[in-house]
Amino acid sequence: MPKHVMTKTELVHINRDTILQRLAQGELVSAIARDLGCSRQLISNELAQDVQYQQAFFEALDARLDKADEAIEQAQDQLSLARAREQASMARWRAERLNSARYGQRPSVAIQVNTGSAITDAELAKIVREGG
Repeated sequence: MPKHVMTKTELVHINRDTILQRLAQGELVSAIARDLGCSRQLISNELAQDVQYQQAFFEALDARLDKADEAIEQAQDQLSLARAREQASMARWRAERLNSARYGQRPSVAIQVNTGSAITDAELAKIVREGG
């Protein structure tokens, strides 16, 4: 009887729980793929419709942002602080691009309402002098 050779797709599905757990802890899909011997794209394609994968993916964004903030707080010198700030900036950029609904910049709207007609300073002074 011929031995079944596992496909890369089967490999992803067999390791699904491990992938989700590692992803939720903040590991990059590319690092997980490298450990499994497959591509990042294969994991993403195979699990794209999996609700738990999507949830783990967004948890990973939160975890990376938390790690970046911790690195800033724990910086021991100017160099490590600069490095931590740059990594935090990249983590925020990535989160904004991958989940703009949650991390994207909110547009601000300014509304100016003119409730009366414009009068000059001279007209205002005259109204005040005349008492009304």
